[in-house]
Amino acid sequence: MQAPSEDDVARKEALKRRVEEHMLWKMTFFQSRPPPPFIPKCRRRPEPIANAPVHSFYKRALEIVSAEKEHVSSSCSSASPPTMTKTDPPEGDGAKSKQDVWKHKMMLEMERRNPYTDINIRTDPRSTVVVSSLHPKSLEEDIRLFGEQFGRVVSVRLICDHNGKSRRYGFVQFGLEAEARKAVAHSRKRRLHGHAVVMEMERGRLDRDFLPKRLAEAKRQIEGSSSLCSDKRQRMEGSVKCPPAVAAGRSSPIPVSDTRDEVDAFLDDIMNLT
Repeated sequence: MQAPSEDDVARKEALKRRVEEHMLWKMTFFQSRPPPPFIPKCRRRPEPIANAPVHSFYKRALEIVSAEKEHVSSSCSSASPPTMTKTDPPEGDGAKSKQDVWKHKMMLEMERRNPYTDINIRTDPRSTVVVSSLHPKSLEEDIRLFGEQFGRVVSVRLICDHNGKSRRYGFVQFGLEAEARKAVAHSRKRRLHGHAVVMEMERGRLDRDFLPKRLAEAKRQIEGSSSLCSDKRQRMEGSVKCPPAVAAGRSSPIPVSDTRDEVDAFLDDIMNLT
């Protein structure tokens, strides 16, 4: 058997060396990269429209209304002494109760609330629905995907507080009024992030006397407390009435009985007649 020559041995070693270098390059080139860093979803805060013509006209209208209110209040104060209104919080020696502070806050919000002059409301009220009972972490994109199962979604607005935290309700505008009615009719038992979503037609601009639940409850409590105080005062003033003497010889008046006693006496007379 013929032995390999030096050229064959050198050629085999060179080939083996090239194969090893290629495998090393392949391992370094196709190695797995580390996973990308986690970036949480960020809720974009709505940018205020500061220089738009609509905003300028709205600010001018507010200035005119405030000037008229100041003029009327100054004229009233010069004519009569100032009186305490409903919106003024009760003042006392001790600290204010949470219920009174909440009523005062709701009354101020009720005075500020005007859906017809809000520059953030630009949707059609007949094709807009209110989405409530949302998950605190639900975003506008999640609400859009949820509403697209009923029809074409034109715009979505999630209501947040001044800190950017969701208030768990928003507004969805559909392309057609029929799609909005379909969403209200078929949204029962539909869930978004594990919460049963409630969809209703927007009544704030359709019903002029409509108030949200919290404002309506505050108004009912304030009116109830004021009516209760007035009824109590009238009852205390009219509990005992002294008519003129029925006989000429009597000089002192006789107190009149209550309404309940008069009704009982009238019923007794009817029973005696029968």
